[in-house]
Amino acid sequence: MSTITCHLSSIEICEGDDVVILPIKYQHLTETCQLVYGTNQSCTVAHFPLFGKYTDYGQVTINEESEVNCNIFRASVNKGLMNNQEKREKKERSQLYLGDRFYVFKRSEFDDAERTEFYSDRDLIELAEDKDRYLKINEIDSNKELLDFLNIGALTELNENRANRFGYILIRRDIYNSMISEMYSAKKERVIENINKMLDIDFDNDQDALFKIGENYLSRDVLELYNFDSHLAFDTIEIVRLLIKTKQKPEHFIEALLHWSLICNMYSDLGKSLYPNVSKRGTMKHIYTLNSVVQNHIENRKEANKKYYSEEEGYDKETAKREEWNDYSKHY
Repeated sequence: MSTITCHLSSIEICEGDDVVILPIKYQHLTETCQLVYGTNQSCTVAHFPLFGKYTDYGQVTINEESEVNCNIFRASVNKGLMNNQEKREKKERSQLYLGDRFYVFKRSEFDDAERTEFYSDRDLIELAEDKDRYLKINEIDSNKELLDFLNIGALTELNENRANRFGYILIRRDIYNSMISEMYSAKKERVIENINKMLDIDFDNDQDALFKIGENYLSRDVLELYNFDSHLAFDTIEIVRLLIKTKQKPEHFIEALLHWSLICNMYSDLGKSLYPNVSKRGTMKHIYTLNSVVQNHIENRKEANKKYYSEEEGYDKETAKREEWNDYSKHY
């Protein structure tokens, strides 16, 4: 039995565990010190979070609740999949082709998908010029096939001189649910309300009003993402406008937007990158020790803040409560 590490908590994930599957895309980096902050633009969310189970060797199966959202992702990839000869010819006919270009390459001597995670951008651009290295598929036929490609790092996006590699990170669903319950329950309710208000906008055939609903509105005002991935917001806004025009509020789509918001806020608040650089741990001792050290520091700071901002020191209750978790002033 193979295990893997939860990207959020570094706790082990075992076969049969419920997981959050977050598709990501990232650029080639040689300096891991660039991968500290959750707002790092070298690695971003590629599509809505999916839910499923971990099976073995990094593989996952998605739950029925996530099939529709995964279909949307697969359709967007197939639309620009250059393995398809018709798509390639369309690109070659137009020097100004601006659509996404996705590739699945094959191994040099075998008809299996090639893992391209560690290829340089130059290597990938050269591969794209060699049609003999294209895996012989016209489209990605199933969600399972798409997830298998993501698992081995076989899906690549090329845009002029820049390359993105695709994969996914896994989060234990029990850890994720506990974080929402402990820290993000108010935000969850607020974002759900924002999404419903957006989808309830009265279109009334006013195209100008509809096009005022743009990426900034969706990401900042609705999902409360203040440092957002404009590409995913751009892709999503067309779906949003269609749903407003047709007065539809599909539950799977509302859930997708909600969890996109919660995960991005969670990682941003923790200062954690989405880059898939979490390795398997042999023991939980180091994680436990680090968490204990951090918790001890926070408890000491919290108690010092409560004492410093107390009514005895002349502060009102509102200020005392606001400054209780302050970690930028040293009062001990």
